[in-house]
Amino acid sequence: MLAGSRRQAEEPIAAPKRRLAPSIIAYRIPQILSSTTALDRRPKRRQKRVRICRLYPKPESQPLIHARALLVLVQEECPQYVGGYVPRPDLEACYRELCIREGWNPCHWTAIARQLSALTSKKTVRDGGQRFVGYRIPKA
Repeated sequence: MLAGSRRQAEEPIAAPKRRLAPSIIAYRIPQILSSTTALDRRPKRRQKRVRICRLYPKPESQPLIHARALLVLVQEECPQYVGGYVPRPDLEACYRELCIREGWNPCHWTAIARQLSALTSKKTVRDGGQRFVGYRIPKA
């Protein structure tokens, strides 16, 4: 028989286990406490939500009123664009014309755009290699 085959037949020799010295501490993985667990390991209770009922309705903001008026203007004057995306520069120019026609003090475009994005869907689109933000004009 070959020497290699005898070694395979025998059981493998296990390395002797060493005992750690009393000054050495075995590595322990620390447990991560969740944010809802207190130091005493009891789960925290969450506060119940409070329902607020106002006696007087909260007035609508001026940018919201202007954004709604802008949408109505585009829906009435340009019905072919309803359901499509209109570029931001076109809406901004239309808003300036609306303010002049109505005699309003114009709001900053950022405030109007924020309200428009809440009322409609906003998307970054490309046209002719240029990127711009388009607002989808909903049906009236």
